[in-house]
Amino acid sequence: MLIVWGSRAENTHIGYSGDDHKCFHCDTIGKQSIFTSVEQGYFFFIPLPIKRTRYYYKCSVRGCDGITELSKEQLDLWLSGY
Repeated sequence: MLIVWGSRAENTHIGYSGDDHKCFHCDTIGKQSIFTSVEQGYFFFIPLPIKRTRYYYKCSVRGCDGITELSKEQLDLWLSGY
């Protein structure tokens, strides 16, 4: 079987939230790691020009590992320090 379509995602750590952020998954208050994920499609090993960018934070509490997506506006607010 030959796979014609595919995609590859590259995740990058870009910073941390403030110290008073509350996790929506486990209700802990603390600093969360913020990541960006860029997904690019492929057609027969040729990269397509369309890329999908997602921003999310991941809870750092052991056992939670909750992931919450962010909009570009929310990300800008968090990285600017409110």
